[in-house]
Amino acid sequence: MALMESTEEALPGRPTESVPARRQRPRKSSRWVVGIVVAAVLLVTLFAGTALWTDRPEFCATCHEMRPYVDAWAAGPHKNVWCVDCHVGKSYAARFAHKFSALGEVVGHFSGKAKFPMETPPNVADETCVVCHATVTPKLTASGFNHTEHESKAACQACHAETGHAVSQNALTAAGVFNPGVTRAVIGGGTATVGHGSTNVANHVKIACTRCHDMKKTGCAACHALSPKHFKPTSGALPACTQCHKAGTRWVFSHPAKGECANCHAVSAQHFKPAVGPLGACTQCHTQIGKSWAFSHPAPPVDCAKCHAVPAKHFNPSSGSLTPCTQCHTQVGVSWKVAHPGSSANCVSCHTPPSGHSAGQCSQCHHKTGVSFAFSHPNSGAPHGIGGRPCAACHPNGYTTHTCTCH
Repeated sequence: MALMESTEEALPGRPTESVPARRQRPRKSSRWVVGIVVAAVLLVTLFAGTALWTDRPEFCATCHEMRPYVDAWAAGPHKNVWCVDCHVGKSYAARFAHKFSALGEVVGHFSGKAKFPMETPPNVADETCVVCHATVTPKLTASGFNHTEHESKAACQACHAETGHAVSQNALTAAGVFNPGVTRAVIGGGTATVGHGSTNVANHVKIACTRCHDMKKTGCAACHALSPKHFKPTSGALPACTQCHKAGTRWVFSHPAKGECANCHAVSAQHFKPAVGPLGACTQCHTQIGKSWAFSHPAPPVDCAKCHAVPAKHFNPSSGSLTPCTQCHTQVGVSWKVAHPGSSANCVSCHTPPSGHSAGQCSQCHHKTGVSFAFSHPNSGAPHGIGGRPCAACHPNGYTTHTCTCH
């Protein structure tokens, strides 16, 4: 036993039991961990350094499509504010996260698809503006513009879209990135663009709102409310205010001279309904447009058949065609009372003489024209001839000239 112990102690390179601690060689897996950690630190450092470098406005100017915006920014009031402060945010986490989405901008740059203005402009949150503009003066102009009222209706960017860099079309064209298919229109209602308004409603009083608002696109309802007593169309939508109201110091009503009546007015249930044909244009019978709905029958010449049908018991001419209504109904639009045409009318246009009737002018023997067909013998004179007409002309049976002197 003693020999074995002494032998073990004598073996070169073998630790003895008396050595307090054993030394082991490092494992290969530990070396890999160290390498990965070092590489990760280098990558993070490189990414962070690159990210911070690309955050600088000077980097934005390296792309030709951004040059007009950088130049406008450098000449504006925000020249001391970096681009990323407004378009991304001040936190490093947001800036680093944005680098991945910015890869799309890199693709647009090299593909040549970067054109401006954009259909959907970059969004700048109100929180970004509030960081620097915590308080805003409620009234900025002597005319009474109330910023507090406006900021509750729209985002900051809606009115101040060009605050950071007002880039002209000429500048974009010179850079070769102008997009003619998209132009930023002045938005109506609660939003507008400062300095791009327009007083484009004729005769409207001058107001401070047009510094930002386009009047036509904004619409009357943005400033004016309808009165409870306002006319309400019985059918269709309410027409545009300016169709009836002339802009100016007063909203005096002026009925449109033209237009479809049905857009505002509905036909009454008791309205006259033509027996034939469609209902005519309202203005054909209602001539006092905007003043009165009093009926005024169209004056002749007019085709009565467009509205009226001939009754079943109506007089039917025994010969010829039906005469125009106004030949017998002379009180057009007042009464359908028959007024027989005067004696100058041609009777055979409507009446056919009975069989065996004597020829001649009807009114010569039928004096009560239009009242009765009762026979009335013509007055006789000497010699017995009516207007030079001999008795034999009507009484041919044995009568000869000068034989009727006793009758």
